[in-house]
Amino acid sequence: MAQASVGLSFYLFDFAYTGLSVLLIAVFSLITASSNDLFGLLRSPSLLFAGVISYSSYLLHGLMLTISFRWLYPHWGPVIALAAVFVEVFIVSALTFVKIEAPFMQLAHNRPRARASRDGKAVALSAAGGVNGRGTNSPSG
Repeated sequence: MAQASVGLSFYLFDFAYTGLSVLLIAVFSLITASSNDLFGLLRSPSLLFAGVISYSSYLLHGLMLTISFRWLYPHWGPVIALAAVFVEVFIVSALTFVKIEAPFMQLAHNRPRARASRDGKAVALSAAGGVNGRGTNSPSG
């Protein structure tokens, strides 16, 4: 049902924002958002990895499209330019995730926690209305 709704949306309409097209895509979104894995398709390792690098892909795809269509499109055409962008975005996104995002995420998960006494003082200060009792932590003046 989910795949059929997206397939019909692409097959029947030239423009993605017609009322029925949006409704068909919404059916797909609701089915997948309600924890349906589409018969295990959404649990495949390749799609899970694509989800992991999706933020890098989001950040890089505009730059890669611009570069590819500036250099490849005039000589090779749109199909080759889009295919090249797809491969480039995947490779660069995977590299940026592995070399940049993952190490910082690891640092965030391994950082030492604040001491309980300091946390207790911060909670007590915020409950008392701040340092000077007037709801702010700025010095009175």
